[in-house]
Amino acid sequence: MKKETKTICLNFKQELDKFTDSVYSLSENGSLSSQEEFVLNMADTIHKLYNSSVQVIDCPDEDVKEVGELVKNIFLQPLSNKTKKPLTILNALETFSEQQVKDSDLSAILHEYVSYPESTQSFIRELELLSEDLNTALKEVV
Repeated sequence: MKKETKTICLNFKQELDKFTDSVYSLSENGSLSSQEEFVLNMADTIHKLYNSSVQVIDCPDEDVKEVGELVKNIFLQPLSNKTKKPLTILNALETFSEQQVKDSDLSAILHEYVSYPESTQSFIRELELLSEDLNTALKEVV
């Protein structure tokens, strides 16, 4: 495998773990969803992970590519919300404004993670399983 591809794969793993840690921190401390710095950091983390997932889809290893597709789909999957328009995490990121952090769709999504702890724990477990799958695949690739 080319060095550039290895770097992309390892970066993807790092970004996935960072996102998982952020969601876990939010589940442990719900007040983070109202803290501007946390929401800004989460926006940056989501942006980096989404871009990394798009890049890793071109990886020659099918298992790594599959994890990339699954992570990408997390951000494209419509979420139920209180408005009539479908909302995805990627939509929330695209409309995110640093000037209106507390009123952003992203902040609302983070509040939902806090409001539904069982679903959030399932989501964290899903992310952990994806990370484990990625670890296994990377041992063979890197």
